[in-house]
Amino acid sequence: MRTSKNIKLVIKNLTVKKPEKNITKTKPKESAKKKHKRLNKEKFELEKNQAIFLRELFSKCSNFGELGEENVKKFFINEKYEIPHARKIMGDFITLLRKEGINPKEKKKYNEISTSIKDDCFINFQNGDQRCFCCGEDIKYNVREDGKLEPKDVACDHVIPVITMLLTVKTDSISKNLHYIHNKCNGAKTNRNIYETCFNLGKKNGIFKCKNDDNIEYCRSKFFDILKKLNLRSEEEINYRILNLDSFKKFIDQFKNYINFFLNDEVNAALALTNLALKCKSKSKSKSMLKSNSKSKSKSKSKSKSKLKSKSKSSSMSIN
Repeated sequence: MRTSKNIKLVIKNLTVKKPEKNITKTKPKESAKKKHKRLNKEKFELEKNQAIFLRELFSKCSNFGELGEENVKKFFINEKYEIPHARKIMGDFITLLRKEGINPKEKKKYNEISTSIKDDCFINFQNGDQRCFCCGEDIKYNVREDGKLEPKDVACDHVIPVITMLLTVKTDSISKNLHYIHNKCNGAKTNRNIYETCFNLGKKNGIFKCKNDDNIEYCRSKFFDILKKLNLRSEEEINYRILNLDSFKKFIDQFKNYINFFLNDEVNAALALTNLALKCKSKSKSKSMLKSNSKSKSKSKSKSKSKLKSKSKSSSMSIN
């Protein structure tokens, strides 16, 4: 028999429980003491890892050892050298030269200029082991009719970032700084310096999102093998180039304007229109200035006339 107590229990079990609200707990603010302690710990870990990297670099790459520890830190790790528009301007200029004199309908046809970067990556890929030095995984490729290996889903990477490379690496070995890596690895690497890159190579929990940690040794070995083949500039040459970096930035800006003006008809037309607009504005400003000046002159004249009249009246009153 169902008693009233049993019925109440059944009803209680049937009632739908309201979902609990997700209360987001705000993290307590970090105290100044704890923050200072954390930052000191992070600094200590960074210095320790950098010291390990530098020891390995100097033991495997004598060219870097010749520059000395302080210079390597300064030129390749601690400082980030950037030139605004440098990549863009070279890309624009090269694109214009590649298409110069080519029929616009022939979209896939280009001049031979500007292919050297891709050629260097391609040659290094043929002579290498067809593996990405960032993650250690194989790079997929197709075999061409001429027997050459055509890589797929790759980007041509500057192992040492491009501006740092221009400051530190001699032109005769720049080709050795160019290597194919996976597109996704290139997106993760971006403009990282040699220490930041090396620290993440082949790691499962690193920026390259590797499947496991099995390729760390391979990736680091290949990375140092690339670096030791570079012909580096002397300390004096590098410092001289760094000193002239600001003037070079200004030159790049001027050069970009010249290229746009002389080789791009659309920009040329736009500049002409802006110049006309500026001239019209200046003319209207000058006209308004003349009007305002004439008005102010007429006002001053009327004021002076009124003053003279008042003076003459006062003098006549005094005579009377």
